[in-house]
Amino acid sequence: MKEEYGVDIEIVDLLGVCNHVIPQEQQHWVSPTFICKIANGTPKILEFHKCEQIGWFF
Repeated sequence: MKEEYGVDIEIVDLLGVCNHVIPQEQQHWVSPTFICKIANGTPKILEFHKCEQIGWFF
């Protein structure tokens, strides 16, 4: 989050873990997803070539 959005975060809880199996590419990814809160900073896009906008969704 610091590199992409300029904020420090605090992990609150583990939301879930997902297996991504891509047989044709011989890849297996394990992706944990966390509930976090901003500990310091204001979010802004720092990698303009990867992201056009950010938003919060409930």
